[in-house]
Amino acid sequence: MKNILFILVVIFSPLSISGESKSIDSFIINNNETSNILSFSTDLAILSLSNKCIDSVIPVSNHTEKSSTDEILSITLTKQCENMFITYTESNIGHEMTLSINNKSIVSANVVGKLSPSFRVSVDKNKFSQDINVLLKMFPRK
Repeated sequence: MKNILFILVVIFSPLSISGESKSIDSFIINNNETSNILSFSTDLAILSLSNKCIDSVIPVSNHTEKSSTDEILSITLTKQCENMFITYTESNIGHEMTLSINNKSIVSANVVGKLSPSFRVSVDKNKFSQDINVLLKMFPRK
């Protein structure tokens, strides 16, 4: 049986793209390694990934206009020993991101500058083969 890693992305607020503030109403999540494409028209999406997708980058793009695709964020999954590392990169500086594993909040970080728009968290798992639910929340800083 293949082990599945679930990524749950929840967008709570409009994001700023190229200086403009717009609501995200449609996304495409495309993983080139497995050719899994999930499109959705709401603010909630779940993407299932098998373990062979580790070390791949999953772009999440704004697809409100068919003529252009603006990358909003990317998630890089890597596996080292028994730890899972999640790198979350956001092009819209100034948002607070909360990362939860299995509904338990483990880290909250702020992206405060363009020089370091990403952070990495280490999640210790005794068995990486277990299913892991990752909840990512994005909302504006006050």
